[in-house]
Amino acid sequence: MNIQSFKTLSKTDQSLLAEATERISHALNKVSNPKTSVIVTTKSGHYYGNNIFLSNCSLMCGEAAALAAAVAAKDTQIEKLYFSVGRNDTKEPKLISPCGNCRQMLHDFSRLNNNVIEIFSTTNALENVMVTDSAELLPEGFRSASLGKMAEKDTN
Repeated sequence: MNIQSFKTLSKTDQSLLAEATERISHALNKVSNPKTSVIVTTKSGHYYGNNIFLSNCSLMCGEAAALAAAVAAKDTQIEKLYFSVGRNDTKEPKLISPCGNCRQMLHDFSRLNNNVIEIFSTTNALENVMVTDSAELLPEGFRSASLGKMAEKDTN
């Protein structure tokens, strides 16, 4: 995992992070401060997601929403994930990475497709970007024979 200047990224990565940042306002978070926007990319498309956190105290992360959109489109060959966070209580939120549940989902998509998913995380300031991937975030994710077909790929 490393931190890079936004300006050092490719124009495509900059564009997608900027678009994710523009879409932070689409988040529906009425309980806490962070609002997130995510774009996942495949060879054939882009899928969008925002976090949803309402009074019932259940949370849907932006990553889960974007992955669900890709699944609904039958386009699950995830290559990259662009994540941007904003907060109402500060102009410059801290960089964050996917939560544990989202790390597991990214691990699972990576295993389904036998590829590592690149992850770019920034804030609404678009200054610094945390660059990592699904293998680094969760090198040994949950594996179980109860997972059915996915378990066939396990060597353990």
